[in-house]
Amino acid sequence: MRLNSRFNTKSLTLIASFAACYVISSSWTLFPIIGATGRFITVASILAPLIGIFLGPLLGIAAVALGGAISLFYGSYSITSLAAGIASAFCSGILYRQRRGICIVSYISLLLAFAFYPSYGPAWSFPFYVWLHVVGLVVLVSPLLPMTVNTISETEKPIRNSNFGIPIVVFISILYGHLAGSLMYVTVHFPLFVPLKEALPFSWAGLALIYPVERFIMWVSATIIGVALNTALKRLGFL
Repeated sequence: MRLNSRFNTKSLTLIASFAACYVISSSWTLFPIIGATGRFITVASILAPLIGIFLGPLLGIAAVALGGAISLFYGSYSITSLAAGIASAFCSGILYRQRRGICIVSYISLLLAFAFYPSYGPAWSFPFYVWLHVVGLVVLVSPLLPMTVNTISETEKPIRNSNFGIPIVVFISILYGHLAGSLMYVTVHFPLFVPLKEALPFSWAGLALIYPVERFIMWVSATIIGVALNTALKRLGFL
């Protein structure tokens, strides 16, 4: 039985349950956010794309937004992380529902908006910063994605075969969330049209080879958890 997106009693229960898990996991830190003193990447960040896969884009966004808002209120979360989490859940949800066109258009929009953010975007000082996001876009538009995503919902073949698409969806969703979070960061800290001389002291070059390490750790962790959850839920008949 596939989890649907109708807002009935079951859906509200799922939203509340996953939101509660999201709140709890937002207090478990993994490592500091580079460039944001006192802020950390939490376990919630690796759960967001999985919530989108298992609940779909609508319920996934609702669960992450509710859990993130509660965590934000209690100070264990940031507005940047909230934006990244919601975006990750949305991306994985629409990819799992095989709405790749929506994801491609929104991914490119986020990439351009962030890269060419007036004065401060990396395109103005160090375009190489977005190299991993370009890789994500290539994977997103490649034939590999639909071939592997189809396996997640496969019920007639062995369960292990349904896990092949999870790493791909998680990879793209984490990068999608990073774009949304980065755009939120520059919007909050550098309002539009900040003079270039004020934007230059921040170096995108110093982060270009560091943030991919963060994303890699998140990707591996989310993939391991996602494969385990997918296998368990299919065996129990929930998917």
